[in-house]
Amino acid sequence: MTYRWMTSRTKKKSSDLEWPIVIATIGILGLSVILGFGFRAVTMQSRYGVVSAEIPVVQAAVKDLGFHNFEETTYDSLKDNTTAVLMTLKGFYFGDLASFSSAIERNDNKFVVPHVDNIPRTGDLIVDLEKWQKNRTAKANIPRDNVLVFVPSGDIPMPIVIQVLAQLKEHGNYARVILGGGFAL
Repeated sequence: MTYRWMTSRTKKKSSDLEWPIVIATIGILGLSVILGFGFRAVTMQSRYGVVSAEIPVVQAAVKDLGFHNFEETTYDSLKDNTTAVLMTLKGFYFGDLASFSSAIERNDNKFVVPHVDNIPRTGDLIVDLEKWQKNRTAKANIPRDNVLVFVPSGDIPMPIVIQVLAQLKEHGNYARVILGGGFAL
């Protein structure tokens, strides 16, 4: 009698386990994490955080297959004469986009504002950018662009990048500051 009682008690314990509830809970939590990341990716904006900066995307027309009357519009276009500022550990290099891409071998189209004691001189950069813009508008008749592409090198700490972005946006007379990447000197 004692053996049967112990066996029935054991069977009862093993059958009372709540594994289906645990598995269902883990499955629901996993699904909610996946859906959360999916919703975040779908609803993510092109403007970020503390300092308003934009990350450029390739211009491509998306067909509206659902007939929801969706239409893409561009803010501005980046051209060869759009102002670009590259930030390295040694200093700021500025010029137009063509001077850092198609005409990179030339030395007369890039300008330097060196750092002093590893401290960026953003004020001097803004003054020199203003002088360069006025000179370029007067001599070459290139219209003033309200877009600036800012490309920090990968070894610049993020707080410094954010601070320089804020100063360029606030004092640099640019409506848009676009954050670029992939630069190596």
